[in-house]
Amino acid sequence: MGRHYDVDEEFANVTNADIEEIEVERPTLISYIIDESGSMGLYTTDMQDALQVVKDTIQGSKEADEMRISVTRFSDRVTTSGYQEVENIDTQYSPGGCTKLYDAIVGVQKALYAGDGTGYMEQLKNNGNRPKAVVFIFTDGYDNDSDYTKNDAMNSIKLLTKNEIAVGLIEFGSDAHGIAQELGIMEQNIKPVNADKSELRKIMMATSKSAIYASKSANVTASDSLFDF
Repeated sequence: MGRHYDVDEEFANVTNADIEEIEVERPTLISYIIDESGSMGLYTTDMQDALQVVKDTIQGSKEADEMRISVTRFSDRVTTSGYQEVENIDTQYSPGGCTKLYDAIVGVQKALYAGDGTGYMEQLKNNGNRPKAVVFIFTDGYDNDSDYTKNDAMNSIKLLTKNEIAVGLIEFGSDAHGIAQELGIMEQNIKPVNADKSELRKIMMATSKSAIYASKSANVTASDSLFDF
Protein backbone atom coordinates (compact mmCIF):
# COMPACT_ATOMS: atom_id res chain seq x y z
CA MET A 1 0.00 0.00 0.00
CA GLY A 2 3.02 2.30 0.04
CA ARG A 3 4.87 4.21 2.69
CA HIS A 4 2.59 7.25 2.39
CA TYR A 5 -0.63 5.24 2.66
CA ASP A 6 -2.06 6.88 5.80
CA VAL A 7 -1.68 10.50 4.68
CA ASP A 8 -2.65 9.93 1.07
CA GLU A 9 -5.64 7.84 2.09
CA GLU A 10 -6.92 10.59 4.39
CA PHE A 11 -6.93 13.14 1.57
CA ALA A 12 -8.19 10.67 -1.04
CA ASN A 13 -11.34 9.97 0.97
CA VAL A 14 -12.25 13.55 1.81
CA THR A 15 -15.48 15.11 0.54
CA ASN A 16 -15.33 18.63 -0.88
CA ALA A 17 -18.19 21.05 -1.41
CA ASP A 18 -20.02 20.44 -4.68
CA ILE A 19 -18.32 22.38 -7.46
CA GLU A 20 -21.62 22.79 -9.32
CA GLU A 21 -22.98 24.81 -6.39
CA ILE A 22 -20.29 27.49 -6.73
CA GLU A 23 -21.99 30.26 -8.67
CA VAL A 24 -19.21 32.87 -8.82
CA GLU A 25 -16.59 32.92 -11.56
CA ARG A 26 -13.69 33.64 -9.20
CA PRO A 27 -14.12 31.61 -6.00
CA THR A 28 -11.41 31.83 -3.34
CA LEU A 29 -9.98 28.70 -1.72
CA ILE A 30 -8.48 29.18 1.74
CA SER A 31 -6.40 26.37 3.26
CA TYR A 32 -5.52 26.37 6.95
CA ILE A 33 -2.81 23.91 8.04
CA ILE A 34 -2.93 23.90 11.85
CA ASP A 35 -0.44 22.37 14.28
CA GLU A 36 -2.36 20.18 16.74
CA SER A 37 0.68 18.49 18.32
CA GLY A 38 1.08 17.97 22.06
CA SER A 39 3.20 21.09 22.56
CA MET A 40 0.12 23.19 21.76
CA GLY A 41 -1.74 21.76 24.77
CA LEU A 42 -1.39 24.97 26.78
CA TYR A 43 -3.34 26.81 24.10
CA THR A 44 -6.24 24.39 23.58
CA THR A 45 -9.04 26.76 24.59
CA ASP A 46 -7.35 29.77 23.04
CA MET A 47 -6.82 28.09 19.68
CA GLN A 48 -10.40 26.86 19.67
CA ASP A 49 -11.56 30.41 20.40
CA ALA A 50 -9.23 31.77 17.71
CA LEU A 51 -10.58 29.34 15.12
CA GLN A 52 -14.12 30.37 16.05
CA VAL A 53 -13.13 34.02 15.55
CA VAL A 54 -11.80 33.15 12.09
CA LYS A 55 -15.01 31.31 11.24
CA ASP A 56 -17.26 34.11 12.54
CA THR A 57 -15.26 36.82 10.78
CA ILE A 58 -15.29 35.09 7.41
CA GLN A 59 -18.91 33.99 7.77
CA GLY A 60 -19.92 37.55 8.56
CA SER A 61 -18.27 38.99 5.46
CA LYS A 62 -20.03 39.75 2.19
CA GLU A 63 -17.53 37.46 0.47
CA ALA A 64 -18.39 34.34 2.50
CA ASP A 65 -20.43 32.74 -0.30
CA GLU A 66 -17.48 33.08 -2.67
CA MET A 67 -15.10 31.21 -0.38
CA ARG A 68 -14.43 27.57 0.39
CA ILE A 69 -12.35 26.81 3.47
CA SER A 70 -10.24 23.76 4.27
CA VAL A 71 -8.87 23.08 7.76
CA THR A 72 -6.10 20.47 7.98
CA ARG A 73 -4.80 19.50 11.41
CA PHE A 74 -1.57 17.66 12.07
CA SER A 75 -0.13 15.85 15.08
CA ASP A 76 0.85 12.18 14.89
CA ARG A 77 -1.81 11.93 12.20
CA VAL A 78 -3.19 14.34 9.61
CA THR A 79 -6.89 15.05 9.21
CA THR A 80 -8.62 17.41 6.82
CA SER A 81 -12.09 18.86 6.36
CA GLY A 82 -11.84 19.18 2.61
CA TYR A 83 -13.02 22.44 1.02
CA GLN A 84 -16.31 23.43 2.60
CA GLU A 85 -18.60 26.41 3.01
CA VAL A 86 -17.33 28.31 6.04
CA GLU A 87 -20.46 27.54 8.08
CA ASN A 88 -19.53 23.84 7.98
CA ILE A 89 -16.02 24.23 9.42
CA ASP A 90 -15.38 22.50 12.76
CA THR A 91 -13.52 24.71 15.25
CA GLN A 92 -12.80 22.00 17.83
CA TYR A 93 -9.13 21.68 18.77
CA SER A 94 -7.60 18.67 20.58
CA PRO A 95 -3.78 18.75 20.66
CA GLY A 96 -1.66 15.70 21.37
CA GLY A 97 1.08 13.65 19.77
CA CYS A 98 3.91 14.43 17.37
CA THR A 99 4.35 16.85 14.46
CA LYS A 100 3.58 15.66 10.91
CA LEU A 101 4.13 19.07 9.36
CA TYR A 102 5.59 17.83 6.08
CA ASP A 103 2.83 15.27 5.59
CA ALA A 104 0.22 17.99 6.08
CA ILE A 105 1.86 20.35 3.58
CA VAL A 106 2.18 17.66 0.90
CA GLY A 107 -1.37 16.46 1.53
CA VAL A 108 -2.84 19.96 1.18
CA GLN A 109 -0.81 20.64 -1.95
CA LYS A 110 -2.12 17.50 -3.63
CA ALA A 111 -5.69 18.22 -2.54
CA LEU A 112 -5.53 21.81 -3.78
CA TYR A 113 -3.28 21.67 -6.84
CA ALA A 114 -1.99 18.20 -7.68
CA GLY A 115 -0.63 19.01 -11.12
CA ASP A 116 -2.59 16.18 -12.74
CA GLY A 117 -6.06 17.72 -12.75
CA THR A 118 -7.31 16.04 -9.56
CA GLY A 119 -6.84 18.96 -7.14
CA TYR A 120 -9.92 20.93 -6.13
CA MET A 121 -8.56 24.11 -7.71
CA GLU A 122 -7.87 22.22 -10.96
CA GLN A 123 -11.37 20.76 -10.94
CA LEU A 124 -12.81 24.25 -10.58
CA LYS A 125 -10.75 25.45 -13.53
CA ASN A 126 -11.98 22.53 -15.60
CA ASN A 127 -15.52 23.56 -14.65
CA GLY A 128 -14.98 27.02 -16.15
CA ASN A 129 -14.20 28.88 -12.92
CA ARG A 130 -11.11 30.99 -12.32
CA PRO A 131 -10.29 30.24 -8.67
CA LYS A 132 -7.81 32.02 -6.42
CA ALA A 133 -6.11 30.30 -3.50
CA VAL A 134 -4.22 31.07 -0.30
CA VAL A 135 -2.54 28.66 2.15
CA PHE A 136 -1.84 29.49 5.82
CA ILE A 137 0.46 27.20 7.83
CA PHE A 138 0.57 27.50 11.61
CA THR A 139 3.17 25.63 13.70
CA ASP A 140 5.08 25.92 16.97
CA GLY A 141 7.85 23.46 16.14
CA TYR A 142 9.81 21.35 13.68
CA ASP A 143 8.52 18.21 12.02
CA ASN A 144 9.40 15.03 13.92
CA ASP A 145 7.06 12.34 12.58
CA SER A 146 6.31 12.67 8.85
CA ASP A 147 6.68 10.02 6.17
CA TYR A 148 7.21 12.73 3.60
CA THR A 149 10.51 14.61 3.82
CA LYS A 150 11.46 18.26 4.08
CA ASN A 151 12.39 18.13 0.41
CA ASP A 152 8.92 16.81 -0.43
CA ALA A 153 7.36 19.71 1.48
CA MET A 154 9.65 22.20 -0.24
CA ASN A 155 8.64 20.82 -3.63
CA SER A 156 4.98 21.13 -2.67
CA ILE A 157 5.44 24.79 -1.78
CA LYS A 158 7.34 25.38 -5.03
CA LEU A 159 4.48 23.85 -7.02
CA LEU A 160 1.90 25.97 -5.22
CA THR A 161 3.80 29.24 -5.68
CA LYS A 162 4.57 28.37 -9.31
CA ASN A 163 0.81 28.26 -9.82
CA GLU A 164 0.29 31.65 -8.13
CA ILE A 165 -0.96 30.28 -4.82
CA ALA A 166 0.24 32.42 -1.92
CA VAL A 167 1.66 30.40 1.00
CA GLY A 168 2.20 31.94 4.43
CA LEU A 169 3.68 30.42 7.58
CA ILE A 170 3.15 31.59 11.14
CA GLU A 171 6.04 30.61 13.43
CA PHE A 172 4.46 30.43 16.87
CA GLY A 173 7.26 30.72 19.42
CA SER A 174 11.04 30.39 19.24
CA ASP A 175 11.10 26.65 18.52
CA ALA A 176 9.48 27.31 15.16
CA HIS A 177 11.94 29.99 14.12
CA GLY A 178 13.58 29.28 10.76
CA ILE A 179 11.10 26.64 9.56
CA ALA A 180 9.55 28.86 6.90
CA GLN A 181 12.91 29.89 5.44
CA GLU A 182 14.00 26.26 5.22
CA LEU A 183 10.82 25.38 3.35
CA GLY A 184 11.36 28.16 0.84
CA ILE A 185 8.39 30.33 1.78
CA MET A 186 8.63 33.91 0.55
CA GLU A 187 10.01 36.29 3.15
CA GLN A 188 7.01 38.63 3.12
CA ASN A 189 4.76 35.70 4.06
CA ILE A 190 6.70 34.54 7.11
CA LYS A 191 5.25 35.74 10.41
CA PRO A 192 7.14 34.98 13.64
CA VAL A 193 4.97 35.60 16.72
CA ASN A 194 5.46 35.19 20.44
CA ALA A 195 3.92 32.09 21.98
CA ASP A 196 1.23 33.75 24.04
CA LYS A 197 -2.56 33.82 24.04
CA SER A 198 -3.05 37.39 22.86
CA GLU A 199 -0.67 36.91 19.94
CA LEU A 200 -2.46 33.71 18.96
CA ARG A 201 -5.83 35.39 18.71
CA LYS A 202 -4.36 38.43 16.95
CA ILE A 203 -2.55 36.45 14.27
CA MET A 204 -5.51 34.18 13.55
CA MET A 205 -7.69 37.26 13.17
CA ALA A 206 -5.12 38.61 10.71
CA THR A 207 -5.44 35.48 8.58
CA SER A 208 -9.21 35.86 8.37
CA LYS A 209 -8.83 39.47 7.26
CA SER A 210 -6.28 38.38 4.69
CA ALA A 211 -8.62 35.68 3.42
CA ILE A 212 -11.42 38.22 2.99
CA TYR A 213 -9.07 40.64 1.24
CA ALA A 214 -7.97 37.86 -1.14
CA SER A 215 -11.59 37.17 -1.97
CA LYS A 216 -12.22 40.86 -2.69
CA SER A 217 -9.15 41.16 -4.90
CA ALA A 218 -9.42 40.80 -8.64
CA ASN A 219 -6.34 38.60 -8.57
CA VAL A 220 -4.10 36.81 -6.08
CA THR A 221 -0.48 35.95 -6.79
CA ALA A 222 2.15 33.95 -4.94
CA SER A 223 4.09 37.14 -4.14
CA ASP A 224 1.18 38.86 -2.40
CA SER A 225 1.86 39.72 1.23
CA LEU A 226 -0.57 37.88 3.50
CA PHE A 227 -0.04 39.59 6.85
CA ASP A 228 -0.45 43.30 6.11
CA PHE A 229 -4.11 43.60 7.13
